[in-house]
Amino acid sequence: MCRGSGAGILTYETEAEGEVYIAVDEGILIKTGQDVLVSVRGAIFGTDLSQLREAVEKEFLTVDETEQKN
Repeated sequence: MCRGSGAGILTYETEAEGEVYIAVDEGILIKTGQDVLVSVRGAIFGTDLSQLREAVEKEFLTVDETEQKN
């Protein structure tokens, strides 16, 4: 089991889609044998890493700032 704290990029590959990038806020990853389960608080899918980075900065960092004020 792996717990994340803070935003990061999860990358996986499929035959149909190739490499897929998912920006995640906070979450947990559990791997059992060949099965991988991922549960995250917030996620943004993308294929372009620079656009994904911009989306993370806009979405996740804004949420973090709002939560700190509350």
